[in-house]
Amino acid sequence: MNLFLNDQLLAPTAASPLCFDRGLLLGDGLFETIRAENNTLLFFEAHYERLKQGALALAIDFTLSALELKNRCHQLLAANHLETTIASVRTTLTRGCAERGIDIPKQQNPTLLIQAAAYTNASAKPKSVYITDIIRNEYSPIIRLKTTNYLELILAKKQAVDRGYDDGLMLNTQGAITELSTANIFVVIEGAIITPPLKDGVLPGIMRQEIITASRQVDIDILEKTLYPEDLLTASECFSSNSLIEIQPILSINEHRFATGTEAIVTQRVIDAYIERKESHFS
Repeated sequence: MNLFLNDQLLAPTAASPLCFDRGLLLGDGLFETIRAENNTLLFFEAHYERLKQGALALAIDFTLSALELKNRCHQLLAANHLETTIASVRTTLTRGCAERGIDIPKQQNPTLLIQAAAYTNASAKPKSVYITDIIRNEYSPIIRLKTTNYLELILAKKQAVDRGYDDGLMLNTQGAITELSTANIFVVIEGAIITPPLKDGVLPGIMRQEIITASRQVDIDILEKTLYPEDLLTASECFSSNSLIEIQPILSINEHRFATGTEAIVTQRVIDAYIERKESHFS
């Protein structure tokens, strides 16, 4: 059938393959965003494994080896002249083009898109956070997969920004804290770091796990424990994490403020522990 693409009436043969891609039409896909520094893809193996396991869970044919994907990422960094800087490398995997309908096609031809761009780190500035009314369903079968369906997260961010905050925090169906629109969250209560457990509807962030591992390696007390908004009132420090920002201090959640900068002693210990762990990837 003919179709419109923006303002052009096109025949199917002239239309972009993306017009038939299930990632565009149905959100049927996954992605990973990797931080690259001086041509090193940080924690690449963990990103690859999450992508591979996500594809397995969604029954998307994905046969590319870790080495093949890594080589393509490096080729792209070189082609974009990003080998000596900090860059964002995003890999998007969809089920590919198919006939209309939601049935999974018997023969799949997945789409793999890799993008790379220079990244300016904005993590030094503490951010303000708003508790939104966007609810995360901790029972959803895709809640712990990094899918291309980001509408809940987009709406949470929009709701927070519309109210004058930098980011939105979401609760689950039981009223427990889950995560920010694009980051995991950590709070410091009585000297111990606490982050919500995966069972509460939290994405298993690569940086989240690196922070847990780095903290335990230097004997920082860190726990995975269910948190509720009232627990924030007893927290002295708070920070968020994802693969690009790494670790970013949180200045406030709603009206409750936290220590930042040199006063956030535990957060700084975590940052130091993480930096030491990260440096091992450059050796």
